[in-house]
Amino acid sequence: MKKVIRKISIFILPIVVLALIFEVLLRRIPNEYTYKRTYLEKHADSIQVLFLGSSHAYLGINPAYMSVNSFNAAISSQSIDYDLQILQKFDTRLTHLKYIVLPISYFSLFTNLSEASESWRIKYYMLYFQLHSAKKFTAYTEILCGSLELNLKRLVLYYVRKKQSIGCSDLGWQIPFATNQDVAATGLEGAKKHTNKNRALYPEQVDMLKQIISIAKQKNAVVLFYTPPAYNTYYNHLDTAQLSLTMNTAAELVKENSNTRYHSFLRDSSFTISDFYDGDHLNGPGAEKFTRKMDSLIRSIDKDKHLLE
Repeated sequence: MKKVIRKISIFILPIVVLALIFEVLLRRIPNEYTYKRTYLEKHADSIQVLFLGSSHAYLGINPAYMSVNSFNAAISSQSIDYDLQILQKFDTRLTHLKYIVLPISYFSLFTNLSEASESWRIKYYMLYFQLHSAKKFTAYTEILCGSLELNLKRLVLYYVRKKQSIGCSDLGWQIPFATNQDVAATGLEGAKKHTNKNRALYPEQVDMLKQIISIAKQKNAVVLFYTPPAYNTYYNHLDTAQLSLTMNTAAELVKENSNTRYHSFLRDSSFTISDFYDGDHLNGPGAEKFTRKMDSLIRSIDKDKHLLE
């Protein structure tokens, strides 16, 4: 029996060592999660406007066009639970925070990352944002999340081809893709993909929004919710009930909380097809236009606040 165990150990040991080497090498590859955590650790005390949210904010908000110190902490597929956890993690460091800006997109209240097709992204929050909320051990490893082929490709791209993997600007905005997709076709596809008849997650999502509002109140900060702009093939094919519940919920939160605002840009006609990367995401010029609108809206809210004081 001892000989069998010894032989098995001799066979397994090199695999374990190789796996550990791969794990270490994969974790050393720079990424936007590490970048954003590090930025917040160093600069949270100077941020006045913090943008959170999913890809609608990640692609759509370029803080370079804000007139006040801002940072984009949004990431693709980031759901409200991770927005809340990031805010909680840096709560005490955000000493000059005036605005938390968060999209309430068509899908926001009815899904979360753990149930989404990109649930593999959870590992990035555990490993690189250093959150500790995942229940599965695999979420705390690189090699057990994602295919071997994908991980090998990442290793080759970074260590052999010397290609940088951070996809965001200094202020957290996603660097634009080279070319736009078929905006009209992807608008219809996106509307179908984001429609969810299941309301099971709705109460939990709303509760987390209320927790975000509560944190803002303690800081005397404003929570600005918004529904991002989209192309007409997207918003014309949305489920009326889901959209109504989304917008009514946002309006109700504003009614119940004096430090909360909501603005829908969904059908904003100033955005044309040339502003979109796909049916529901802005491209570079579109992000500049949208960020300037957001900056103007925030300055308008500031002005109204001063008039009431």
